[in-house]
Amino acid sequence: MRFLRTFDREGDRDPREEVREVLDRFGRCDGTLCRRLHRAGFRESHFRSWLEPSVRRSGRRLVVAWGALAGGIGHHLVVAVDEGGALDCRDGRSLVVTPGPGRLIRLEVDTVHGALTPFPASELFDRRVWHRLDAIGRVDPTRALWIAEGLGRLRFLCYREKLLAGSWRYLTYFGRDTLLTVRMLREILSVEAIEAALASVVDRLGPDGEVAHEESLGDQAVLERARSALDGAGQPGPPDAAVLDYKMIDGDFILPIALAEYAADPRVSSDRVRALVGAGARADRLVRNLERVVRLAEAFALSGRSTDLVSLNPGCLVGDWRDSEDGLAGGRYPCSVNAVLVPQALDAIERLEARGLIPEAPGVLSPRLRSALGRRRAGLAAMRERWAGVGELFTIRRDAAQVESQTARYLRSGPLSSEGPLPDRALAGRPSPADGVAFPAVALDASGEAIPVMCSDGVLALFGPPLPDQRLARTLEPLIAPFPAGLWHQAGLLVANPALSGSEDLWRRFARRHYHGTVVWSWPIAMAEMGLARQLQVERPEPLASRVRAARARIRAFLERNAQRGLAELWSFARRGSRWQPAPFGASENDVTESNALQLWSASWLAVALGPLESLSDEGAGRPGRPAR
Repeated sequence: MRFLRTFDREGDRDPREEVREVLDRFGRCDGTLCRRLHRAGFRESHFRSWLEPSVRRSGRRLVVAWGALAGGIGHHLVVAVDEGGALDCRDGRSLVVTPGPGRLIRLEVDTVHGALTPFPASELFDRRVWHRLDAIGRVDPTRALWIAEGLGRLRFLCYREKLLAGSWRYLTYFGRDTLLTVRMLREILSVEAIEAALASVVDRLGPDGEVAHEESLGDQAVLERARSALDGAGQPGPPDAAVLDYKMIDGDFILPIALAEYAADPRVSSDRVRALVGAGARADRLVRNLERVVRLAEAFALSGRSTDLVSLNPGCLVGDWRDSEDGLAGGRYPCSVNAVLVPQALDAIERLEARGLIPEAPGVLSPRLRSALGRRRAGLAAMRERWAGVGELFTIRRDAAQVESQTARYLRSGPLSSEGPLPDRALAGRPSPADGVAFPAVALDASGEAIPVMCSDGVLALFGPPLPDQRLARTLEPLIAPFPAGLWHQAGLLVANPALSGSEDLWRRFARRHYHGTVVWSWPIAMAEMGLARQLQVERPEPLASRVRAARARIRAFLERNAQRGLAELWSFARRGSRWQPAPFGASENDVTESNALQLWSASWLAVALGPLESLSDEGAGRPGRPAR
């Protein structure tokens, strides 16, 4: 076992190199800049101390202390082994630990940056969770055990200050992940936990109402601020103040949706909503977010041009949950944001406004926009109506002949061709329908043209308000059609499928070795199941209702068969005899990265496993102090 040596399979730079680089720039800057850096609190001595940890050894115990980049001692690491073990520190850089016969190694870590405040299980989860878990345990103890273990893992990521995105990587705040998780886990989380999560997002909103995607803290924040200061673009605040990243755009629209769903929770009173966001700095931030949503929606509402849709930020290649460089195939207008989240956000603002839950409501619409669209409520409704048809701009159509020829060519010459003959006839997809297929493109390019990669963002639409019957049928079709004509694969629901693009370049960019390629992410499957349940809450004609119920049953069966995989971030698939089977993402050396072991929004599987809690009474709902195992 080694410590003090940075490792990362993605090949990220050793942070020591970055610190040395900043030190070198300190040494080369002119006197005026150096004085300005010192006044801001940056010191070369702090950076040197960080690079030279002190190591003190006493018997079978070794203490390593690092200086913080902002000054003082930042971190302590204590390593101890049992009798017969050994500790060998080489050159102050590598620590080799050999356990004794008892194979016991004890680690203690202390940091100056302080600890987060965990939720007790009794305060993190709704009381009805324990009642349902007890009922499941009486019928299926094994199922109850993995649900309880999953709740315990989720608890590891949930704190009063914020929710953490995942572990081992991403053990930090992600705004979009927090909001999507709160939406999917609304029934099983306590109201207090939901409020803490929403407050963490609102409190980190930018000056224009932008939702912060990620934050840099401690030494990382100092390093980033030092670089900015050396570039002459320093940010205000002390050197170790958090640095917030605002490059993502989807969270801006998910926030009002999550707030409206929170306000509609039967456990939550209007007074409680107002107490959370109705006054002071938090209210000001929230109003700026709502103004931003309406302002960004204004251009398309007035022009109807695809190039007036909501675009990625200038200079950014990413902006929604498909946040790898190839996730949107180079597109500028994401399907998730424009075809789903913007109209849902406008609907959410309208519902909040109708209940009088928007602080300083008259300021939500600018005077110019109000004059163009009429009264506040009528204006929002008109905008929402205009945006409701945006999905058509993202729709790709292929006739029956194109489906047959393009899927055959993809299977014969695409990324799967090296695997040999198809192992299962089902993989070839259903016979091409007489009227062909229609599916949502992952994004529009800079000129407003749809990029023909099928995407799974329809699950976000399913998880919103009830869809009209015709739109529900169109949304459902690509999600349940078998791969390669659709997204349903033996390994689960694929998040992308380039087969009908006819482009070898897109085939390569969306292969099963890529982060957002023909791979399965956990949370969209759970969201699809919960979304279909929502869509069945209103009366549907036959045979549409039967198709929705059958799709939901298929997804539930898949979730139950793969329960132990659910909290992982994503997975790929591999040949197992005559079938394709789920395979860990990162198991192959060709995978671009590896799946996170525990992911916050993947905990949505737990909500599916527990089932709806609305019918349960809070009376006697389990033991309030019962922990998640």
